[in-house]
This record gives sequence, structure tokens and C-alpha cells, in this order.
Amino acid sequence: MGEQRILLVEDDAPIRKMIGKYLQAQGYHVGIASDGVEALVLVGEHLPDLVLTDVNMPRMNGLELTRRLRGHHRTAQVPIIMLSALRESADVLKGYAEGADEYVPKPIELSVLAVKIESLLRRRAPADTPAKPPGRVTLFMHGRGGVGATTLAVNTGVAIAGLPMTTAGLLDLDLDYGDAAVLLNLKPARSLADLREVGDRPFDAELLEMFSSRHASGLVVVQGCDRPQRAELVTVPAVQRALEQMRANFDHVLVDLAANFSEQTLAAIDAADRACLVTPPTIPGLRATAHCLEVLEQIKYPASRIALVLNRARPGGLGLDQVSQFLRRDPDIAVMYSDALEDCAALGVPVVQVQPAGAAARELQAMAEFLAGARVAA
Repeated sequence: MGEQRILLVEDDAPIRKMIGKYLQAQGYHVGIASDGVEALVLVGEHLPDLVLTDVNMPRMNGLELTRRLRGHHRTAQVPIIMLSALRESADVLKGYAEGADEYVPKPIELSVLAVKIESLLRRRAPADTPAKPPGRVTLFMHGRGGVGATTLAVNTGVAIAGLPMTTAGLLDLDLDYGDAAVLLNLKPARSLADLREVGDRPFDAELLEMFSSRHASGLVVVQGCDRPQRAELVTVPAVQRALEQMRANFDHVLVDLAANFSEQTLAAIDAADRACLVTPPTIPGLRATAHCLEVLEQIKYPASRIALVLNRARPGGLGLDQVSQFLRRDPDIAVMYSDALEDCAALGVPVVQVQPAGAAARELQAMAEFLAGARVAA
């Protein structure tokens, strides 16, 4: 059990004292809050391993607390048990709808509560002996649209999938206007926005297969969302669970992100081993890239894990020295403009497959080998 931390949120002082003492006797470290507002403060100070919350409380009730915890990338997968004297099925379902994992009615049977806590914590604990090391997650980020990040992600993914004894998956997390499947001429039957249709089923390898589209190259694509109006259906836990299973299935997982720092984006950043920050050689684009670098620094993403990719998606633009001077660092990778890359993107075919001997394909192949660890950057 060790130093597992439980946050107890309960406005009734006698119940709070009873449960708190019982859990401490069981060997847990117990944080105490009397309502949802106090609970959020404590969560910000120390991330709990489990939250045990009453439903009816002043200032912020348990339903709203659960909604907020599930909506934040740091707390989206923390197990939550709800306590309530409300026994009607509709009231219980409200808790589950907001993301509660378990429900315990009042008056509370402490032995039953202890079993549910132990079960949830055991379920959340990592396996002692994983079958294989998890796959490496690489993000494709950009500060503004139209810089060619998706084209790079798709072609790099196809190239990595073509490396010997290597598997690769791509998660399209541009929830409003994701085009990864379009650039591969794929038509996914499902997206993560459809996860509610499968209920509480765990996101395992079989479910991942249901939400996957396989390209002829071997690259497997998971679409985040198919239409902008459905983007809100893609929850933070859905993103985290999809990434976990993709890491278990593939040697390399590429994530194509939107130009934002939403909770879904932050969840992907938390899981990432490396971030490819794609920048165009233009003043507006470089400013956006500089802002991205500032945000990544503020959230303490290691600079050593950021690969700066200069992508000349359009003819012309600033020279390499000017780009380096503006960003105060040299690009790690440079991709030159190519008519072939644009033409292939318009046709929904990867240039690394249809024109493998061309200059653009060779650059992207080298980028794939660099990201896959097969070679160092030039």
C-alpha cells in the first residue's frame, strides 16, 4: 500500500472523521476537504491516488468536482468513488455519467468501502512485468495552421512503418479539422468521439482495432474526431487511454496535434517522449513557434526532448540563419519545399511511397530514421 494518498471530500464532520481515521488505520495517507473547492486546492498541491467524495456539499458538490477532475489532463484518470445517501437509480447514474468509478451508499459499510478502494488502486497500478517496453510517443506540434505538420506526420509515420521489424501508429488529435486519414486516402468508420457507444468497455487491443484504419504501408491511424461539432465528445480520459493502448501495441506512436494547448493536447504532451515542433520560415509562423516554446517551457516540458523542424511548405521564406537567429536555436531538421510533396498530399498518397527516390522522400525518410532512433540528425 505504501504512500498511497486518498483525498476525502465530505462536509459532514462526524462522517469525515470516521472515514478518515479508518483509512489512516488501513495505512493510507488521507487528505481532508469539506467541499469541492477545498478539494481542488489540495489536488493542485498533491495529486491523490484516489478521490472519495460526497455528492451533496456546499459551494461545489461532488458531481461538479468529478466533472472538473475528469476534464483536466493531470487528474482525468484518478479513480473517484462517490458517497451519497441518494439511492435512486437516476441519482446514481448522474455520478457515473460525470465519470465516477464507483458509488457507495450511505450509511457507509467501511469494509465494503475498503474493498472498493483497494480494487480501484490495484487496477490503476502499473503491471510489475510488462510484456514489452511501451512504444515511443512523438508529437507533431505547430503554433499555427497551414505549416504542413500533418503532411510531415503522415509521411514520417509511413516511413517508420516501413523500417524493418517496426510497427507504427498515428493518432490524429486535431479534433476540429484533422486530415491525417484524408492524406492517406483512408475513410475511418469510427473516431474517438464514438467511444460512448461502447459504454464502460476497457480500451484494450480489441477495442483499439475497432477504432483503427490500416494503411497499405502498415501505418495504423486512429482518428480523434470526424466533425468539429463532435469534438467535445472526445474526453481527456479517452485520449489518455487511447495513447496507453497504442503505446502497448506499437513501437512508435505519432500524434498530430492541433495548434492549441487544450486539455486533450496537454494529455498528449504528458505522454510524449519527444515533440517535433514544426515551423515555417515566415515571421508570423516563427512568432507562433516562439510562443509554443514559451508555453512548453512554462509547463516544464524538457527542451532536450523538443526537435525543431523547419518545414518549407511554400516556396521562399527566410534563410536558415535568419530562422536560427529569430528562435535563438538551430533547427534540428529541415525539410525543403517540393512540388512532389504538395501534389501527393492533394492526391491522398504519401510521397515516401510513390516517389521514394525523390529528394522530398529522402528527406522524410531521414527524418523518420532520426525519430525512430536509427540515425542522428544531420
